[in-house]
Amino acid sequence: MSVPSERHSQTPVRRNPDRMLRDFGRHLGWHGRTRQVNDELDRKLRGLDGFAWHIERDLLLCSVPIPFVLLGPSGLFLLQASRGQRTVEDIALMSRAARTLSSVLSDYPDATHPAIVMLEDDQPPRQHFTGAGEGPCWVLGDDSLSGWLHRFRDHGLSEADIAVLRDHSDPARIRERQLALVPRGEG
Repeated sequence: MSVPSERHSQTPVRRNPDRMLRDFGRHLGWHGRTRQVNDELDRKLRGLDGFAWHIERDLLLCSVPIPFVLLGPSGLFLLQASRGQRTVEDIALMSRAARTLSSVLSDYPDATHPAIVMLEDDQPPRQHFTGAGEGPCWVLGDDSLSGWLHRFRDHGLSEADIAVLRDHSDPARIRERQLALVPRGEG
């Protein structure tokens, strides 16, 4: 990138309307804030036993980025962090993503549990639904997280299951076939 050797003395000219810059700037701000709170939740989750739990970050399910997918001895979980704000849309999206993951893992006998973890909060776990009946999605304070994760008595994954899963999910194992595209009318 080239850097100008001297700055012109006149004020730079704006090219875009305030409304567009304000609205997209707020969107970028919330994106950054979301990343910050999920990074904080990531630090808390790193306290889980790394042999017993597999944590996957930023997995896309039904075109929705899910900050955390946890697989462990007590079940399957989808998590996102918040510092207090949650919307009906968050509850619906997390619930839909959990159902999608459950359908993808059709041989797994139990449901996937979605949750919004409120950082620096001590509220007890409660299931929430949308006005349209979508759900459930748990909402709980981070003080309750460890106990909540271990309260389920689902089929879960053993340490041996986690080891096999990690082996098969290693990106180095992926071999892409190179396709030779021939333009129409040739060959």
